[in-house]
Amino acid sequence: MTIKGRVASFYGCELRKYTGFRVSTTSDIRSILSITEGPLILTSDSLSLYTRQGLNIFHHSKFLDMDSTNDAPYALDYSESMAFFNSAYNPTSAQSITATEFDIAQELLWAGSNEV
Repeated sequence: MTIKGRVASFYGCELRKYTGFRVSTTSDIRSILSITEGPLILTSDSLSLYTRQGLNIFHHSKFLDMDSTNDAPYALDYSESMAFFNSAYNPTSAQSITATEFDIAQELLWAGSNEV
C-alpha cells in the first residue's frame, strides 16, 4: 500500500498493521517488489531496498533523473539478484522501449561491508 511516499504492510484476516515507513518525501511510488531481503521499491527518481522493518539497506537515485518526464520508470522486475526497471513505454505496442539492469547482489555485498 502506498500513500504519498509511504509503504505499509498488514497481516491476518483483520488486516492488522505490521509495519509502515516513509520511502520518499518528494516522489510517488511506482512499483514495489517483495524479495527475500525485503521490499525493493521504485519511485519516479530512485530505487531502494529496505528491511521488512523499514531500515534502508540501499538507496540509489543517480541513474534515475527523470521525475517529470514521460521516461520516468514505471515497472520493476527481479530475476536471480538482478532488478530490471523499464523507463520508456510504447502504448501502441504495449512494450517497454528502455530497460535498465541493476545488480542487487553486488549492492548487498557493498552494503554489508560498510555496516557499522
